[in-house]
Amino acid sequence: MVGSAGEDTYGLEICTQRISTTLTPVFKLLAHLSSSSSDNGAKKYIENLYRATRNPLWHLLDTLHARTDGVYPYNALHDNYVSMENFKKWERVLSQVDIEAAVATLLELGYQVAGFSSSSSKAIPSWVVLSLVRFKVKSAAHADGPLMDLVFTHIGSAASDVKAPLLILTAYQLGRFNLLLPLRRVLHAFLEFDIPIESREQQYNAFLHALSTITFRSVENANNVNAVLKKMDELSLKLSSSTYDALLRDQFATFLLAKSLFVRMVDEGRTPTYYQLESVLRVFTEQGQMDLAERFFDAIHLLAEEPIVEAAKNPRIRANALMLNSFQTRKKAAKYTHYPVAPEDGHSTSPNVPPSVPQGTGKGNGDIYAQTAAFHVAAKDLSTATSHLFGIFNSLPGEPNIVTYTILIRGLLARREFRKADIFFSKLSKTKRRDLVMDIEALTAGVQAYTRNGKPHEAFHLLEKYAVKPELNLNGAVRKTEDGDGDPSLPKVEITTISVNEFLVALNRSERPDVVFRLWDHMGTLYAVQPNSTTLSILLQGARLAYRKDDSLAGVVAKLKMLNPFKSTRSKYSDSERFKRVQAVDEVISCVGHPSRGGLRKYTDGMWRGLEPVEYARKVFLQVLWGNDAQSPGGGRLSGVESPADATRIAYDDDASSSLGIPDLAPKKFTFHPPPDLLTPAGKSYYPSIIITNNNFFNYIALLGVSSRANEIPLTLAWMRELGVQPSESTLAMVLVLWFEVSAQAPLVEKWSGRDEYWRLRNWVAEWVGEKRVPGDEVLG
Repeated sequence: MVGSAGEDTYGLEICTQRISTTLTPVFKLLAHLSSSSSDNGAKKYIENLYRATRNPLWHLLDTLHARTDGVYPYNALHDNYVSMENFKKWERVLSQVDIEAAVATLLELGYQVAGFSSSSSKAIPSWVVLSLVRFKVKSAAHADGPLMDLVFTHIGSAASDVKAPLLILTAYQLGRFNLLLPLRRVLHAFLEFDIPIESREQQYNAFLHALSTITFRSVENANNVNAVLKKMDELSLKLSSSTYDALLRDQFATFLLAKSLFVRMVDEGRTPTYYQLESVLRVFTEQGQMDLAERFFDAIHLLAEEPIVEAAKNPRIRANALMLNSFQTRKKAAKYTHYPVAPEDGHSTSPNVPPSVPQGTGKGNGDIYAQTAAFHVAAKDLSTATSHLFGIFNSLPGEPNIVTYTILIRGLLARREFRKADIFFSKLSKTKRRDLVMDIEALTAGVQAYTRNGKPHEAFHLLEKYAVKPELNLNGAVRKTEDGDGDPSLPKVEITTISVNEFLVALNRSERPDVVFRLWDHMGTLYAVQPNSTTLSILLQGARLAYRKDDSLAGVVAKLKMLNPFKSTRSKYSDSERFKRVQAVDEVISCVGHPSRGGLRKYTDGMWRGLEPVEYARKVFLQVLWGNDAQSPGGGRLSGVESPADATRIAYDDDASSSLGIPDLAPKKFTFHPPPDLLTPAGKSYYPSIIITNNNFFNYIALLGVSSRANEIPLTLAWMRELGVQPSESTLAMVLVLWFEVSAQAPLVEKWSGRDEYWRLRNWVAEWVGEKRVPGDEVLG
């Protein structure tokens, strides 16, 4: 495991000095891996396998996928000793639309698949299994369900040269949908398997490539990579240069992972490329590690001595832009550009230039990069007045582009100029210039602008208009909705978990948690994206907001309406898969409104799925919690966990007196009654993309506090400890404050009762995390 962020960086200093004297000025520019890199990565992996091994099995996979109906790959089948008769036997399985249908067909034919009862011991050929794994996984449900069942049924009987590729292709599919929970099982199996020595280094590097396709940064990802790196150290295996490139992708690498990878690179005697230095610089600047970032910045400038004509490939210009973009104020950023930035007093450094405008002597590409980066700094610097921000925007060389529009809109949002942000995004979206192509950053900024300006219905309409949607086959045709999203002239944008999270945060800040609940349920159906731990925290925050809003008179009236015994709960839609997206869109629009359906619909209450907001969010949290437990080694532990302390009252303002007026001094033991559907019927998590974190527990405990459930806090902490989640100081401080309210009693009463439940929990926490980490009076106030 990598050390803590605050550890001594002497080793990194030595490495930096070494590359400053050994790095040759060879520039390597690689495109960042996109969110669709899982499929491209798997394809490249198969191609590399065939080139390295000349095993005809890997050629057969691509041939089967590329063939047209009625045309048989005779040569590829012959090379793999598969007769035409045998192929036609399996053609029924291979021709199924997806892996779920293929597994169902296998069961019909009498073959065994894990998770399904069958007395058959017939083996499924590896070429059939690999083809299904590679090409027939269409959704997250497929990846977590039939894919995992099929792979772990077959892995025991597969040949030794097939096992590692089978697990790697499975990891690519899980990474494609960000399914972190089942990935744990695949990682464990891969590390346990004794890969043939001749292909061992290639397969370990390929597995790391598969892990790197996860589209967001997390501690879980870093831990998975570190587990593989530790095993590689034991086996004396080295990383390839392309593996470093993949792992250093800024949306994947954490600060500690990037630092350890750089140290490892130099220890292996490798010469980092400019791209790799730039990647480390990007991670360090994004995560606020400026001291280390400055060293990499200096190294790039020191070594980039050869003239490079194209500005986009000039490492100095790119490094300047990265450093500029990392600062929150213009004054701190000024030293990283040869274009002076206006001082904090607002007076320009030369005549005829608006305050804060980056200045230069020319209008080459380098000027554009530097000025755009400086504009980004000014947008983040809230001391820059809105009028000055417009001045910078209008003075930038050339026509505004998609990047500068996005920077301006985000700057306006940061200044709470929501109406102006709305206006400028509308201007952008209506522009007919062909070079202004909508991308995910601009679309996300527009969704935020509409939402914060009181138009969440138009924000959802905007998302529907531009978003790439899962395949939806209705009677053989792709359905065109009333949103006009069938317009082929509109650029389509692939929605990510991060962009959905941004929308959910904007909805919470606009006091629309009711929409948050619906998008939580439907984000997979609508945009084929899965929630992560950040999404769960946003949901819990939304429930807290809804609880406060529903405590009003209007909220009480809305709850009474839900008690109507004649209220229909039957959906007007078929349960068929092909109608799920139609229903999802309708449920969101029924809540928030639509420009074509009478406009905005205001908030009424937070009820969802027949549950009050706290109950709904609590159930989701418990499902995530139990799912993490069930799909971890030695799962099923939480049900036996007991609360380490008991409250003396449910809420801080409860009356502890009994019906006779005599104080009830006995602690009241909380009994947990688990909902019946904490796990799927197959015993898996409903949310395989979420690894529960300290931040999730923080927000859940806060929800317990505001909803008079503080008596559940000790058991929640015990669950946290059982799963190995370390609490932050903020979490522990909140726990002790909330617990004090429902456990502490007058000294005389405590003497009578003989128990002090506050100190009982406090001491239990100290035994868990250590006395030094327990918040003291200076933190608790």
